[in-house]
Amino acid sequence: MRNIIKRGLKSYVSGTHSVVLNGLTITEQQRVTTEKFPDNLAVSEIIKQKQFTFADMERDTNNVAANLISLGLNRGDRIGMYAVNHYEWIVTQLAAAKAGLILVCINPAYQPRELTYALNKVGVRAIVSESTYGGRLHFANVLNAAMSEETPLEHVIFLNEEYKNMDWTNKDGVTVNQFSSLLSQADSSFLTEMEQRISIQDADEACNIQFTSGTTGNPKGATLSHHNLLNNSMYTKVSNIGNMDENSNMLLICPMYHSSACAGSTMAMLTCGLELVMPAPHFDPVMALKAMESHNISTLIGVPTMFLDMLTHAKNGSGSFGQQEIRAIMGGAMCPPTLRRELTEHYPNMELFVVFGCTENSPVTFATNLDCPKIVRETTCGYVQPFTEAKIIDTQTGGIVPRGTQGEICTRGYCVFKGYWNDPEKTAETIDESGWYHSGDVGYLTDEGGLIVTGRSKEMIIRGGENIYPAEIENILLQMKEIDDAHVIGVPDERFGEEVAAYIKVNTEISDTEIKDFLKSQLTYFKIPKFYQRIDSFPMTVTGKVQKFKLAERAINDFNL
Repeated sequence: MRNIIKRGLKSYVSGTHSVVLNGLTITEQQRVTTEKFPDNLAVSEIIKQKQFTFADMERDTNNVAANLISLGLNRGDRIGMYAVNHYEWIVTQLAAAKAGLILVCINPAYQPRELTYALNKVGVRAIVSESTYGGRLHFANVLNAAMSEETPLEHVIFLNEEYKNMDWTNKDGVTVNQFSSLLSQADSSFLTEMEQRISIQDADEACNIQFTSGTTGNPKGATLSHHNLLNNSMYTKVSNIGNMDENSNMLLICPMYHSSACAGSTMAMLTCGLELVMPAPHFDPVMALKAMESHNISTLIGVPTMFLDMLTHAKNGSGSFGQQEIRAIMGGAMCPPTLRRELTEHYPNMELFVVFGCTENSPVTFATNLDCPKIVRETTCGYVQPFTEAKIIDTQTGGIVPRGTQGEICTRGYCVFKGYWNDPEKTAETIDESGWYHSGDVGYLTDEGGLIVTGRSKEMIIRGGENIYPAEIENILLQMKEIDDAHVIGVPDERFGEEVAAYIKVNTEISDTEIKDFLKSQLTYFKIPKFYQRIDSFPMTVTGKVQKFKLAERAINDFNL
């Protein structure tokens, strides 16, 4: 049973539940589930026509963990995962936990500058990497260019041998291995060492680092614990969805480096005993729809853009969500009312749940559920999650505002991350002395206790579920000698929710194509602005700050939006 406690008419709510917090580590939870359902399917890769049971996964993660230990990796060392979605991604995540390592989730689209920063920022000693994928993501080449004498990387483990045919150069002091060798039977001494590490592990230990950008433009390593991840997934199940168990399955279409997948999906597999179904290593709406039908999918997690793409293809006859009862969880950005309406009209068998949160909150803090009144389900992000507190504060005074009044959204509870890796100053700016996480998001609570998000005080752009921070793009644009000043904003887009637009002040003529070509070598593709506008001067405040809201106002005409 789930309860929401409201404190008067102030914007404060807290959640409780009859299901108590889980004190297990990820490895302990994996073994509990494997003991219950050893022969149940844990992961199915449709495109590879491969299936793995929980017993298979227990064997593989034991061997990989022990073989990682044999490389000399110690408890607390960081291991990067740089690949698209595979069974091996999940194996590495769970094996890292068994070996006492901290998994570092790396965006597959990272370019050398971004990858170098990530490796150095958190001190990655080993990395599991794709060689290449789809003829467009050249992981080995990017990794080769990212490595330098200052990079702490000591071990590179490739998922296949294609790197041998690429521009790969072995670096002094760096060993290169194949993932297949990690899957081979490990030496008993290293298996014993693994068990010793498991026996002293604590649920509050860090196990996962996910990069989230900040207003300075430099990504920060949000550090999460076993306790963070397992409980957040568990309460998303028991508090909202209700039908996730060993007889259900979940379509895995979000990229594994996202919290929605490596936290939401993988942990749901462990806590519920459900099967994860991978249609393809990357999101493909047609393949996702085919999987929905062929595998009778019961649960689906995605961002609004994914649902929109799948719906568009379904309406064009390229597949269907299926006729079975579906629980669809949408997060990463607000669900447009038109999309919600169309999904409901075309698929009345689909129960749509909206979630709100962030990487630093493991990630879900608010969600709609089956018990929500219709107005809460259709117009808000739902109620606060169990064992989580939330309040809306005045950003000037720090006081809690009345219901219906906008302010900064703050949360507190088991879900709050451990902090930004090796960045105590940024951590202190985000988590106050009382343990409240200050999101930088703006919103308000309704009389019913539902959350409505109205903006982002930190100027973050959300494009198709990807978080983009203008300062990072602005800093790169200013590296071009032709550009004197640059300011980046988000503009409305029907498909992605927002697109990136850049206003630039130039000193010599330069084409949009030349700018894009430069940015492609420095930034992940989704960060590259779609729109460019030359400007002689920027609207400023009396204190000299650029008024980006005025740029947003004129963008409607500048880009024919």
